[in-house]
Amino acid sequence: MKSSFILDKNSVFSSFSSFFSGERIEELAKSSRFLERCTSRLKGKSFLELNVCDFSEKGSRSLNEKCEYLQDNFGITMSKPSLDERYTTYAVSFMKSCFKELFTAYCSSFLNVEKIESSFSAIRVTDSTSFQLPAELSTFYLSNGGSTSGSSIKIHHSYELLKGQSLDFCITDGKASDVKYWTQEGVSSGENELHLFDLGYYQLSHLEKIASKKGFFLSRYKTGSCLYQKDKEGNYTKIDLSKLLCSQEQDIKEVYIGKNEKLPIRLLIQPLNEEIKQKRLKKLKQKVANSTKKRSVWQTSELKKLLCGYNIFITNVEKERMNSKQIQLLYTLRWQIELIFKIWKSILQIHKIGKMNIFRFECYLYGKLIALLLSSQLQAQVRKTAQQEGKSIELSEWKITNYVKKNDFFL
Repeated sequence: MKSSFILDKNSVFSSFSSFFSGERIEELAKSSRFLERCTSRLKGKSFLELNVCDFSEKGSRSLNEKCEYLQDNFGITMSKPSLDERYTTYAVSFMKSCFKELFTAYCSSFLNVEKIESSFSAIRVTDSTSFQLPAELSTFYLSNGGSTSGSSIKIHHSYELLKGQSLDFCITDGKASDVKYWTQEGVSSGENELHLFDLGYYQLSHLEKIASKKGFFLSRYKTGSCLYQKDKEGNYTKIDLSKLLCSQEQDIKEVYIGKNEKLPIRLLIQPLNEEIKQKRLKKLKQKVANSTKKRSVWQTSELKKLLCGYNIFITNVEKERMNSKQIQLLYTLRWQIELIFKIWKSILQIHKIGKMNIFRFECYLYGKLIALLLSSQLQAQVRKTAQQEGKSIELSEWKITNYVKKNDFFL
């Protein structure tokens, strides 16, 4: 950050005052049952700040350090055992409620939801990200088998774009697949609702369920999925996808997917530029190399290499209702949420935390996520203020997070 640029702390956080007012925080503390007695020394606001401002080289403060923080910043005197007892399922529920409310506000701002014009009653986006954890947490969070720590978590998030509403935010162990999450939670779908999701959640039965409820889906094509066309006699002929790929965009209707039950879909094929194609090929080669090192069986094919040069989407929305440009725009919104997750993953570094019980860990996790959302909002505010002053400024998430820590912006 340039030394000539001065950021006013009060003006930056004025936009957060409606959420971070003591009144709203205490409401969430009571509704989550974290705060059951009005005489409690540890209020919702002080507990929230204690976990959001948990910046330490070790990853998390010790209980002693937490007690000192409460004394120094709130005048609250608590012993280690007393504070440790406050970390319960209710404490986790409170931190999760705070995060979900702030995340909803953040996504609405980040995605410009109010600018989306749609004939759908709802647009649901589902995505996930995973993180490695210390081995001590493997009892609660199993790994997918490919890690060295033996423990990892996966965060699933479902978000409704039109209303700007967080529908579900779920933490599972890293071993659980995205498809399993949807199977356990159930694919909630209503008439005229559009679902956007990544390939991890792709399962034909889920698509069929959405369609059966008069809902709609938009997903990338999963390599290996069987595609068919039907002739005048009603016979199905398997499509050779490689023969469809060319330098021109194609929007093909009356395609069917599935080996047994045939689900009617549209197939949208969009060629990519050479730079993106080479990046995908490089990533594919790296994946093959990594699987060889782990002695796992993972093979590529000429079709997979060929597909690196294309975006291929499947949907059951008619052309008249959503053209190819609109499909690209909507899927870009899903990629934006994926970008949020990638940023979190690069700077969260929760694998560096020390030993702690499961409730302290989950409160720490939600505190970190809230801190990252605030840092992202602050980054946007800094850029906006700099532009108004006619100054050019380059800020990374790393820089803004460090700036937040140094200047006690959460106090």
